[in-house]
Amino acid sequence: MQSIDIDPESLRKGAEQLDQAKASVQARYEQFRTEAESLFDAFGGDDIGSILGEAHTACLEAARECFETNIEGLADYAECLRGFADDYQAADDDAAADLDALFAGLVPQQPVQ
Repeated sequence: MQSIDIDPESLRKGAEQLDQAKASVQARYEQFRTEAESLFDAFGGDDIGSILGEAHTACLEAARECFETNIEGLADYAECLRGFADDYQAADDDAAADLDALFAGLVPQQPVQ
């Protein structure tokens, strides 16, 4: 059987990297949104411009939903990694304390003189 080595600090580092990725995606989305919204006036007010404006709005809404879903997903994954790290560390600490208590009870008692 192959051993599994879990390092809570590595899990926490992974969570930090996901937080950084989330911040990067958020910043890029804000930049994209600002640039895309600046194009609204380019369509004009005639019939064709109105149709193009509505299509542009629908595309922006779809992009917003996609970005927000992915940003929330990254935040959720980071939180899960932190939770895994905390839970694993707590279980490991509890197991170590239980083993210490068990071994302390197995140490032969020295006779009192």
